Order: sequence, then structure tokens, then C-alpha cells
Amino acid sequence: MSQSLIEHVRWRVSGGASPTTVNNDLIWLGVIFKAVRAAKGIPLDLGVIEDTRVICRQHKLIARPKQRERRPTPTELWKLSRYFWRKHYRDRRNKIPMLDIMWFQIYYTGTE
Repeated sequence: MSQSLIEHVRWRVSGGASPTTVNNDLIWLGVIFKAVRAAKGIPLDLGVIEDTRVICRQHKLIARPKQRERRPTPTELWKLSRYFWRKHYRDRRNKIPMLDIMWFQIYYTGTE
């Protein structure tokens, strides 16, 4: 199974996906494996994902994201605010307060 995942990673990288994106693929596959194992009782070996990540890290096929220095411009923040506000009021079923979350993240990022 690990070999199949490594082949998938190589295929994604050869198609132009960045090492960070492919790392996210493996993270989400791990989440899916856990969910299927718990919900369906299928005995999936979660170690396969971690083994694949170790090998792919050694071969520089996956990587952690680079730290970003760029912050959104006031215009971008205004556009995002407008988008989240409209989305919230158009779809009342949407219970996630993205506008509040966005502004919380902007002001409480923990950088000092």
C-alpha cells in the first residue's frame, strides 16, 4: 500500500503539484483512513500513511509550507468581508461565522 501512495505522490509532483500540496494530500488521506476505519470497521493500517510521508520527505517529494510574510491588503480584506457577509446572509443554514473568524485571525495571530 505504501508503494501505491508513493507512486501517487510522484504522479502528483510530475503533474506540477507542489511538495506542500502533496503533503496536504497525504494529511487528508490519513483523515479519510481514520474515518473509514472508525465508521466502517475496516482494519486500515494508519502507519502506511506515516511510512509514506517519511519516505517522501527523504526524497524531497513533500514539504512543509514556507512561512509567509505577506498580509492581505485593506482592499482584499474589504472584499473578503463583503464576500463572507453576503454568504452568511444568503445561506442561513451556514452556521460557520467566517467573517468573525477572519477578523479574529487578523487581530489575534499571536505575533508580538
